Amino acid sequence: MTDSRGLPRWLDSRRTEIARTGPSFGGAGVSLDELLPAFDGDEVVWYSSVYGDIGDNVLMLAVDPQLAKTFERLPPDRLECREVPSDSSQRKEYQLTGGVAEHLGVRLEWNSYSVERCDLVRYEVYSHDDWFFHVDPVDDGLLKRLLQTILRLHSFRAGEEIDWTAALDPIREMLREHQRVWLKSIPRRQTVSVSWETDDLPLLARLMGRKASREIHVENGHAHSWS
Repeated sequence: MTDSRGLPRWLDSRRTEIARTGPSFGGAGVSLDELLPAFDGDEVVWYSSVYGDIGDNVLMLAVDPQLAKTFERLPPDRLECREVPSDSSQRKEYQLTGGVAEHLGVRLEWNSYSVERCDLVRYEVYSHDDWFFHVDPVDDGLLKRLLQTILRLHSFRAGEEIDWTAALDPIREMLREHQRVWLKSIPRRQTVSVSWETDDLPLLARLMGRKASREIHVENGHAHSWS
């Protein structure tokens, strides 16, 4: 999806929504290719499918390399990637063919999907419109890596490389407490606003869509915890 100037919507937006529900993590405002680097430290093989009436859904499943040896390996449908040689340290991605889908019990339907053999799948990554995303399962280690990749977007919007280490644990705690938060870049103030819905605000403020918020300040390329 692009804006009126032809830019990808995620690139032009300064706001990201993230949510943690049980072992799942999802949200909006992040492209698929911005999410994937969070998995680069894992030894897995990916199988992807582009589907839907206008091809705006992408499902990527990561499996153990030993299991992948039993599957066919055709070039992926996604235009953004290519097949990577087996001796490369880069991400390995192939097409989720009918045979692989049948083995994993995958069913693709409209804007949703299901996987029967979750025991054979390390990760499920779903993207709609290159804007909305869902990842499952996500432990604390992967959550930290996902937050780092998402905050890297805010580095781009700020126009500088930023070390976000000090902000990771506070954001994870905020997700544990509120499940859903919003991150918004404010470059002119060198801050990222972290907001969440709460019943503690006055009724009128809630009716107007206002949220509680705190700010992460950036100074000399380093993020500092809440203010």
